[in-house]
Amino acid sequence: MPLRRWLILVWLCFFIRGLFYCTVWPLWEGFDEWAHFGVAQNMSTGQLIIDRNAMASDTVNISLQLAAVPRGMTSISSGSVTREQYWDLPVEERMRRDNALRILDSKKTDGYSPGLTPAYEASQPPLYYWLIAIPLRLLRSSTLVSQVWFARVLTVAMASISIFLGFLLSRKVFENESLAFGMTALIGLMPGLAIDLARVSNEGLGLAVGTGLLLAVCRWIEKPQLYARTIIVGISLGLGLLTKAYFLTALPALLVLFVGLIWQHRKDSGRAREYATHAAVAFAIALGMGGWWYLRNIAQTGTLSGLDEALMLRGIGFAEKLDAAVRVDWYAAIDTVLLSHIWYSGWSLFALRRSIYRMFYYFFFVATCGFVGSRQFLRSSSVLCILVLYGFFWLGQGYQIVMLFISKSTSVAMGGWYLHSMIWAEVILFMVGIFAVVPTRFRKYLLMTFIVAMAGLDIYSLHFVSLPYYAHTQRLVSSDVFHLVIDKPQFLGSSGLIFLWVLLFLSTGLTVFAGFNVLRRTDCL
Repeated sequence: MPLRRWLILVWLCFFIRGLFYCTVWPLWEGFDEWAHFGVAQNMSTGQLIIDRNAMASDTVNISLQLAAVPRGMTSISSGSVTREQYWDLPVEERMRRDNALRILDSKKTDGYSPGLTPAYEASQPPLYYWLIAIPLRLLRSSTLVSQVWFARVLTVAMASISIFLGFLLSRKVFENESLAFGMTALIGLMPGLAIDLARVSNEGLGLAVGTGLLLAVCRWIEKPQLYARTIIVGISLGLGLLTKAYFLTALPALLVLFVGLIWQHRKDSGRAREYATHAAVAFAIALGMGGWWYLRNIAQTGTLSGLDEALMLRGIGFAEKLDAAVRVDWYAAIDTVLLSHIWYSGWSLFALRRSIYRMFYYFFFVATCGFVGSRQFLRSSSVLCILVLYGFFWLGQGYQIVMLFISKSTSVAMGGWYLHSMIWAEVILFMVGIFAVVPTRFRKYLLMTFIVAMAGLDIYSLHFVSLPYYAHTQRLVSSDVFHLVIDKPQFLGSSGLIFLWVLLFLSTGLTVFAGFNVLRRTDCL
């Protein structure tokens, strides 16, 4: 079978697996999901820009009173109960809540005191919410749980674009289709990534845009073309700026790359001017598309990002931030970021066994040593671009750690799910480092091992950690497993859940099979 068909198969499996996660994950279990949804829902009424102090709709506020909310939520509405408290309620009360939640829509809000809960994610750039608002407007007569489910599925669909973009990126870096496909299969099986994407949030779009930006920059640096590749770089960055504030880190990263090229060709004035023109065009397009949002933030809040931490710390000077950076427990901070990046089961805040994370850390350490020792980033322009963009992204994460430390007085307030937008950069750099210490003839077998291990981690984390907790049962074979559909649309009953479960196992097995089948046909990686 041609490789493109295998690639389409892995993309389809990725989407089906995401569909299962969208279905079994409880309502509002995803980090800040209700606030993200609240912004998109408000925009669906015809408002292009939502004020940062706008309140979530009555239906969202009522749902927070009816559903079991995760224990990690920083603020819980009056009348809300955590998941542990929910299962302590009488059966009749749980049935009442579930029945009311299933039929909740904009017309069934009488008899409740909705409250005023701010949809604080309105401080985020608007592109994702615009895209989600369109189908939500078409679904405005549907129930809340149906709207949330469809919004989750659309988010996974956006993220799935990265499967194709990431394959092209990997193929460009390694110049090997089999290796690129193996990495695609590996990423398609990552359970931590699936958890992050199976919620209403702009991270799904961030993954697609981030992967596209990496590919655009790598293609440009290989062969600069002013009226094609340079424009694509600018558009990709502009889309990023309209998706998440963390794409601001790409501005200094690209500036470093452009300045480096200009300096490299400083003796050839014509070539240097050409690169300067490329830089000006790319930045002009990017800032023309997304700069208005940040100018608006500065005008309204006096801060560039407009995020809550920036607002709280507007009076903090550079010296105070530098002092805080020295006092941060960086070991604990980075450990928390990596742990929650590898796998973290949403807002209920529980993780895997520590030994599993130590295994990941071991491979990270080996890959880092191999990467530094190989110095391939000095020989490959694509690897250098990825390294610079990823490095500045981490600098942005470090800055946010400092800001959270000042505002919350803790070093471990930063989560690692933001790193998923750079997951292709991570895996490519990881493989460069690992392959530097592994003999060529063993590389495809090592990648096969990683694929099987990731599939095993997915099955284990789902069926022995996450789902038993959400279903309030010790054994998934019991009838209690159907507790997983208590806050889902009525068309997703127990039979629908079983059907999706079968598809999950089929998709996981097919992804592993596809990865093995393509990798075994190559003699050398």
